[in-house]
Amino acid sequence: MKKYIVTLIGLVIVLVMMGQTKAAVTVFSNEVDYDAATGPQIFLINFDGNPPGGTYADGASFSSAITFGSPEASDPTKVWWNSDAITDAGSTTAPNYVGPMDGVFTDPVYAFALVFLSAGEAETIYLYDESNNLLGTVTAPNPSGFFGVLSDTPIKKFVIDNGVFPNGWPDRFFIDDFRANEPLIEVSIDIKPGSYPNSINLKSKGVVAVAVLTTVDFDASTVDPATVEFAGATPLRWTLEDVDNDGDLDMLFHFDTQTLQLNENSTEATLTGETVGGQEFTGTDTVRIVPPKK
Repeated sequence: MKKYIVTLIGLVIVLVMMGQTKAAVTVFSNEVDYDAATGPQIFLINFDGNPPGGTYADGASFSSAITFGSPEASDPTKVWWNSDAITDAGSTTAPNYVGPMDGVFTDPVYAFALVFLSAGEAETIYLYDESNNLLGTVTAPNPSGFFGVLSDTPIKKFVIDNGVFPNGWPDRFFIDDFRANEPLIEVSIDIKPGSYPNSINLKSKGVVAVAVLTTVDFDASTVDPATVEFAGATPLRWTLEDVDNDGDLDMLFHFDTQTLQLNENSTEATLTGETVGGQEFTGTDTVRIVPPKK
């Protein structure tokens, strides 16, 4: 039986256990990697425009999808809005009155990202599930810059703790361009069904068959063929059939071998696409590149 491999590209992967809670958390330091590892955007808040209440704003006033807050402020439901970003509304305990921020999602998400502004010391981010169990604790790679996170367990709440100056005082940060994304669906694919290893002669004038398999978690009949690419190539044709003889329909694609963006060093190839509902997915299988017959 073939081994199907799907990978997530990220900066850091953290495994955390709290009682029965376990989460794999991937941290991203740039937007390109985050976008490649996540699905469609759920919402975006750029904080442009004066919110209701003015600069001292209600944390729920920016979007119905999330409520921001300042847990150490005299009123924890407030944040401070400054033109096009938000920060904490103060702290009743810090000597310089600078405190952390938090956010509670209306519906839990698997991935979110933001841009940190005006900070020089690295922030610490705590992630919680719907039962308020700690899923993970991560450090922002860029104190001022892009930060993204992807979890295999839904995130209900986060707390961003300030970086600390050498004198022990907390460093104020602002956040901008806050967004949440759907997770990228991981599907099982089978390159050249019925054969192993999956040998490909890149000079062949034939085609390479690749099947997207139906599993308990994914219905291959929902794939939108017009969105599918395999190793950078679009399919010549496709059909629904039971490729793995398990009683359900899989989607079988055929690709022109000479259009595949593979080389003699390639050891795996990836198929990407979307469902008819717009959900992005990816799947990877092994390949063996062979020289042309002489």
